[in-house]
Amino acid sequence: MDRPHHGIFFRDHAEALAKNYSTAVLNCSVLSLKEKRIRFQKDGLFLKNDVFTLFQSSTTLSHRFKKFNSKKLETVAIRGLKQLENDWGKPDLIIAQCSLPAGELALKISDQKRIPFGIIEHFSFLSEQIKHEKNRMAPIYNKAAFLCSVNSRLKVLMEENFKKNVIKIDNVISITIRSIYIMLEELNEVSSSKADIIIKPQYRGPLSFDMSREEKIKLIQIGEEETKKIIPLLKKLIDSY
Repeated sequence: MDRPHHGIFFRDHAEALAKNYSTAVLNCSVLSLKEKRIRFQKDGLFLKNDVFTLFQSSTTLSHRFKKFNSKKLETVAIRGLKQLENDWGKPDLIIAQCSLPAGELALKISDQKRIPFGIIEHFSFLSEQIKHEKNRMAPIYNKAAFLCSVNSRLKVLMEENFKKNVIKIDNVISITIRSIYIMLEELNEVSSSKADIIIKPQYRGPLSFDMSREEKIKLIQIGEEETKKIIPLLKKLIDSY
C-alpha cells in the first residue's frame, strides 16, 4: 500500500520483494479536482519489473474535510483490494510503508479479511506525528504482525512510545530530510558526525505542509539536480564496502 511512482525508495523496495515473492502494490488516494486533472498516472493497473501495481483514487472538494476524506480513502482501499483479488489474487501479507495513513488502512483491511500486516516505518516526521496522533497510532502498532524501522532514530522513537519490539533494517543510504522540524544547524551537526557524504540543501527558504503541488514539484526538481551531482561519489562509496 504505497506510491511507488513518487520515489525510488518505494519502487526499489517493491522490485526487491518481487525477486522472491509475488508482489503487488495498491496505491490509493483522495485527490482534489485540480490534482485529478493534472495527475500524470491515471487509475488502472499495470505490470512492470514483476511488480503488479494498481492505482485507485477518488475526489474531494477540499483536503480540509479530513474525517470525510479519511472514510473515502478507506472505501477506495477496499475497492482496490477487491480488484487486486480478482486480477492478482488474495494477498498473504500486507506491508504498509508508514503507520498513517497506510498502516491504518492495513489494520482495517486486516480486521475484515483476516490478512496479517506489518509496518516498515520510514517517515521523517515521526516524532511530530507521534506528538499529535499517538492515540490513533497505538492500535495500529499493537496489532501489527511485525514492526520495522529504516534507522536507529526511528527504532528508538517507536520502541519508547509504543513499547513494542522493532526490527531495524538500515537503508543502504540513510537520508536526513531538512524539514520545518530540522533546522540547518541540526542537519549539519548530525551529518558531520555520522555521514560519509553530505548533500547540502540548495533551497534554504521556508517550508510548509500547505505548499501547493507546483511548489513541491519545484523543490523536488531542485533536490533531483543536487542528487545527480553526487551519484558518482555515492557509487564509489558503495563499491568501497
